[in-house]
Amino acid sequence: MLSRRGRIGLLLASVALVLAMVPAATKAPGSAAAGESARDTLIVGVTEVPQTLEPAIFSLPQLAILFNTQEPFFEYKYRRLPESPVPWFDPEGFQNNAIESYTIARDGRTIAMRVRPIKSPYGNTLTSEDMKWTILRNIALNTQGKFPLQNGNVDDNPVTIVSPRTFVLNISSVSPVWRQGFQLWAASPIDSQEAKKHATQDDPWAKDWLRTHTAGHGAYHVTDFTPGQEVTMVANPNYWGVKPAIKKITIRAIPNPGNLQLALATNTIQYVQNLPRLQLAALKRTGGDITVLFVPHTRVSYLGFNVTREPFNNRLVREAFAWAIPYEDLIRSAYDGTAQRAMSAIPSFFPCSRPEQWPYSYDPKKAKDLLAQAGYPNGLTVTLDYGLGNPGPENAQTAVLLQSAFREVGINLQLNQASSDSAFQQGLFGRRYNLFMSGISPAVPDGGYALRNMATNKGPSNNGGWDNEQFNKLVDTSWEVTNQQERCRVLGEAQQIFAKEVPFALLLYPNLGIAHRSNLTGYRHLPMGFPYFKYFSFK
Repeated sequence: MLSRRGRIGLLLASVALVLAMVPAATKAPGSAAAGESARDTLIVGVTEVPQTLEPAIFSLPQLAILFNTQEPFFEYKYRRLPESPVPWFDPEGFQNNAIESYTIARDGRTIAMRVRPIKSPYGNTLTSEDMKWTILRNIALNTQGKFPLQNGNVDDNPVTIVSPRTFVLNISSVSPVWRQGFQLWAASPIDSQEAKKHATQDDPWAKDWLRTHTAGHGAYHVTDFTPGQEVTMVANPNYWGVKPAIKKITIRAIPNPGNLQLALATNTIQYVQNLPRLQLAALKRTGGDITVLFVPHTRVSYLGFNVTREPFNNRLVREAFAWAIPYEDLIRSAYDGTAQRAMSAIPSFFPCSRPEQWPYSYDPKKAKDLLAQAGYPNGLTVTLDYGLGNPGPENAQTAVLLQSAFREVGINLQLNQASSDSAFQQGLFGRRYNLFMSGISPAVPDGGYALRNMATNKGPSNNGGWDNEQFNKLVDTSWEVTNQQERCRVLGEAQQIFAKEVPFALLLYPNLGIAHRSNLTGYRHLPMGFPYFKYFSFK
């Protein structure tokens, strides 16, 4: 056992290791540059900093940056809920942000929008041309920004400019969740006046420049970016809304969870989320200067099947996997009791969620019988691919628990943990995996959106290739129904098909674990769980 002096030496050595990770060009952690105070600066610890900021390339590590540098058309209002320790976004309550006002035509075929005259950090005032350029860019580059257009029923001729501050969205019909779609980072306007300065004939959409720069109209903008290591955002001096109390935010990569825990405990960083439950429990025990919270958000974790390949093109195999999952063990052991069972692809707090339609529970005998019926009486061997970023670092322990439970029914699960979340996402969206563990956080808190995104033939997160004509039709119909009762009936039928066909084996609704210094206040998060830094402040 180490002596007291030895323990102190070990702690100091660990702190030195964390400090050694900081790029030499940055100021010392926890200190402030000239003219700055500790109240003006927030250092955020993450396991992975993105390799690019280009919004055309979907990468989870980007989103905490893009959500805080882009200004959406609309923003959710927030309210208090008994089950949430922090303010909760209202799925049907909005304030106008980049859009000052709008008018829906009587025939439901157009939405006229008046642009708020806000300024980017480059001093350029937002115009209708910026809106059109961004929408056309999303279409040309096939970005995530196309999905809000689809969900908004925007037609093939998407935008008509009326004046510098007024444009018209051309739609086939009024979507019940069109405003929710336009609160996403991917739909938020880019400062095209600045971006065009960096465009070329070979790169008309300024992709090269936007890999390392941001050009939004949000509360912050990126001033320094070292791919994979660190990004610094400062407050937009031209921001139209309430000025952020924290003027500078540095997001720093510290890949090891233990070092992240230590960095927070020593005030090297002041905020971290998605630490493993083991580290969060240890931080919670320290009390005092550190606050640990588990907050609900829209994430659903699942096992995904590539239904176009053997053995998962056989529905009986997919059913067997769903019956072989030790759900309660995952909640208790991997998540320390801070998660709930997922029994619908529509999160439980969304309207139209139907958990009673999901029949699966832990029944290894049933799983074994189904495998035999499917033609695998002696079991089978498959590889499970996963990363640690989505839904979170608990994936490692979850994978081991699944491996042990599946062995009981004759499934030899070979585990393959990706080298990084970005690498895993590339394989996921490239449909390179037969069996994969991941999570989805519907950016729009709506049942139709959740099902379309995850499981229809139009869904960008349908990474297993499932294509059920009746399911697709029901979900599409939900986009044309404004009566909530009828809409829930349609989505209920879709959930029945989902439960019967099992294109994904649902796992859990994992609460988001966050930890921060106790003098950091004002925490809010977006539906996908990313922090909204403009509301943060130090007391």
